[in-house]
Amino acid sequence: MIIEIQPTPIPVSYLSSLLRIIQAAVRETAFSANHIDPSESHQPILLASLSEQDAKLSIELSFSDPKTNQHLSILSKSIFQEFFRNFGEYIKTLPQPSLWGPKSSIETKKSVPSVIEKRLSEVYREMKRIPKSKITVNSKSISIEGFNLQLD
Repeated sequence: MIIEIQPTPIPVSYLSSLLRIIQAAVRETAFSANHIDPSESHQPILLASLSEQDAKLSIELSFSDPKTNQHLSILSKSIFQEFFRNFGEYIKTLPQPSLWGPKSSIETKKSVPSVIEKRLSEVYREMKRIPKSKITVNSKSISIEGFNLQLD
């Protein structure tokens, strides 16, 4: 999974908060979809590789084995695809913005959101704080820039 942020530099508090919240949302996704057993003592480690080019920060996330440090590509792919699917579904439930930007008053959410829905809401909130952000898994992406939202 790749997260892109523009422009750089970015306030450390924004980046720190985004990474913490994405980590929590990915962890919830892994547990709820039974990709990882929460009772196991050696949980996979979520790693981040950062690069910057043309005022764009790219953060590539992956899982590795805590004992061998081997990249767990199959586990990474399955968890990130599930997270991306959940995030895309969450975004589709958001109120449709009015013609001029602010969200409409139509309520489309359940009264008591699940833990994953809460996490996805936090991911969305943090991504909106950044001027331009994008999450990509395989060839699919979700881009957020102000009130503009694009699912590719």
